[in-house]
Amino acid sequence: TNVEGYSNREAAEKADVVLLSVPYNGMQPILEDIRDAMQNKIAINIASSLDPERKSRAKIPAAGSVTAEIQQFFGEGVKVVAAFQNVSPERLEAVDEKIDTDVLVCGGDKESRGVIIELIRRIGIDAFDAGVLANAVAVEALTAALIAVNIKYKVKGAGIRLTGVPRT
Repeated sequence: TNVEGYSNREAAEKADVVLLSVPYNGMQPILEDIRDAMQNKIAINIASSLDPERKSRAKIPAAGSVTAEIQQFFGEGVKVVAAFQNVSPERLEAVDEKIDTDVLVCGGDKESRGVIIELIRRIGIDAFDAGVLANAVAVEALTAALIAVNIKYKVKGAGIRLTGVPRT
């Protein structure tokens, strides 16, 4: 495999889909750096806003969700979707292990959600269209609930599985 390194801006310029995988509290400088390179692209936000004092408690941003804040920052020329908030970092880092958690995808528009769902399914993870940008508040807040479950049950990778939906 051919691997090359780029600055955030260069990577955003070359990509059709940009994965924003930085914590919410450190995201702004990166967004500012790549803003001009993002027009007509899809951005995937995987961050959630958590209470810094207690990570098992959601902290809802003024815009309603981190994804909504990013969408406001980039403007209408960028489709911003939320995905992977309900998958623990430990699961994402264990690249040799199958992720048995479903991924909820919301925001952007139907077409951009479809693109991201297809990409997620290509890496062997079930993904589902969870609707419009307004739903990102629920998906992002789910992160805090899963952290609470992890703490209560002394596990690291609690996730969710949807029932009653067709699987591909």
